[in-house]
Amino acid sequence: MSSGTPDRFYHIDALRSFCMIYGVFLHTTTLRDFGWLEIIPAASDLFRMDTFFLVSAFLSGMLLSKRGTRAFLRHRSRSLLVPFFATLILLTAVQSLDREQ
Repeated sequence: MSSGTPDRFYHIDALRSFCMIYGVFLHTTTLRDFGWLEIIPAASDLFRMDTFFLVSAFLSGMLLSKRGTRAFLRHRSRSLLVPFFATLILLTAVQSLDREQ
């Protein structure tokens, strides 16, 4: 901690964790009718995904300022493009097998 700023923002981690746990309740309500718990999906539409995007943008900005543009783009391309192309290849293979049957 050379500049006096913390290495980790624990309140951001807590916010992200809350949204993830809330997501468990959200997806549970899709299984069947839970009566008064139907307010969970309605409330989720108001904030949950927006909060995830906000936290992601904040953390991406921190990573960009810490690592620099080149390292940030390298890290992002590995994190996003490798799974994207692996999934694309896998889905193409599965679809081609499905067409043969």
